[in-house]
Amino acid sequence: MQKCSVIHEGGTSTGSSVSFGGVGGNVGAFGTSSTSQTTLAKKLAPPPRMGVVAMIFLTLGVLFFGFLGVGMMRDPGAWWIYWLFMAAICALRLFIGIKRNIVYAEKMESYNRLWFCHRCGEVSSI
Repeated sequence: MQKCSVIHEGGTSTGSSVSFGGVGGNVGAFGTSSTSQTTLAKKLAPPPRMGVVAMIFLTLGVLFFGFLGVGMMRDPGAWWIYWLFMAAICALRLFIGIKRNIVYAEKMESYNRLWFCHRCGEVSSI
């Protein structure tokens, strides 16, 4: 028996590298990073958090397409309808994210009690 969180951490590896080079007096740098996981580590991953990055990109997208859409309207007097619709989408996404964060603590608590049996392949809560 082994704790699921330990299997997940042990089966996940990250790496990064930076390369420097120059040609004809020009110097440059290139950086990469990678993450690899075993199949078992993916299976025993902890529950996901609220997508903060997704929320930021959603907000930026709404703003960008909002200004683009309002600028292309023949009658800019109807701009408030568009913004009301986009505000509703953002509010819905934020509500879903907050609800996920409230439940996240409970999910992590139950995840930290999970154990994996290497002999039979079962996950059990102890």
